[in-house]
Amino acid sequence: MKSALIFSLIYICGSLSLTAQSVKGTWQILNKKGEPESLIKVYEENGYLYGRCIELLEAADLLTCKKCKGKDKGKSLEGMLLFKDCKNDGTKWSEGKILDPEKGKHYDCQVSLKEDNVLKVRGYVGNPLFGKTLLWYRVK
Repeated sequence: MKSALIFSLIYICGSLSLTAQSVKGTWQILNKKGEPESLIKVYEENGYLYGRCIELLEAADLLTCKKCKGKDKGKSLEGMLLFKDCKNDGTKWSEGKILDPEKGKHYDCQVSLKEDNVLKVRGYVGNPLFGKTLLWYRVK
């Protein structure tokens, strides 16, 4: 009985700390070799969540959006919005759009914390089951 109570308290405290932790802040994206390639500032504005590339690091594989269309074609990824217009539904940020700079395409987007310092960013077409999840790591 005591062990069940202790386990329940640990679970509740862990859940509270995860929900208390904010998705806002600076995050790093790792390249395929596991090296940091860019820093992303995640911020809220007018009730929506945005992610802007604030710095490209030495290990960056891609520097410009060659396949983007319109005004973003050929522009540096530094300063570019990578995701935008995500709404908070209480457990995650969703209904936004994310840019895949390798393909120059926008996809539906969800953002949530996987752990305190790990952000789960999911791009998909139509249904979140059909997509790709990226993990971003909080910069301390």
